[in-house]
Parts: sequence; C-alpha cells; structure tokens
Amino acid sequence: MLLWRMFADLSTRAGLAVRFTYRAVGLSAGQQEFAAGVSDWGCGDIPMSASGFKAAAAAARVRNMDLVPGGLEVEASPGPLHGMFARLKAVRSICG
Repeated sequence: MLLWRMFADLSTRAGLAVRFTYRAVGLSAGQQEFAAGVSDWGCGDIPMSASGFKAAAAAARVRNMDLVPGGLEVEASPGPLHGMFARLKAVRSICG
C-alpha cells in the first residue's frame, strides 16, 4: 500500500504523465530492465551497482533516488523462561 502512495506522490510531483507498475519479478530485474532501456523506471531491494549506474547513465539521463518505503521489524526473545517475543516496529514513511 505504501508503495502505491509513493507512486502517486511521485506522479503528482513530476508534473508529467507518469505511469508506474509493480511486478514481483526478482531482486534486480527492475534495475536490469531500466539499464537496458526497457522501462523508464526501476527499483530493487539492493542499490544499483556503480558499474550498472554508469552504464545506464551513458545511455540516458539518469537520476538515482534512495528510498526506504515500508517498515523495519525486529524480533527478539527475552529468554526461554518467558516464552514470549518482544516486537519492536519502526516505520519510516516518505509519503508523509
């Protein structure tokens, strides 16, 4: 849900007709398609390598945006005697 809010915000800020899609196709498939010129936008779970970014930038005007949409969840066990989990959640939203 947060990813679609981010897309809507980016579309509004672009001031152009921008279309975003999401497909669960693997760790770096979006980046590879972007670098190959198949799409105008790509993302991944890991940052684009320096060589991948350099190759994409040589073919077109490229802008890198480091985003952390979503949440981070950490779980810890207080010990075998307690038998319960403590859960800490931190959510950072770029959509406000």
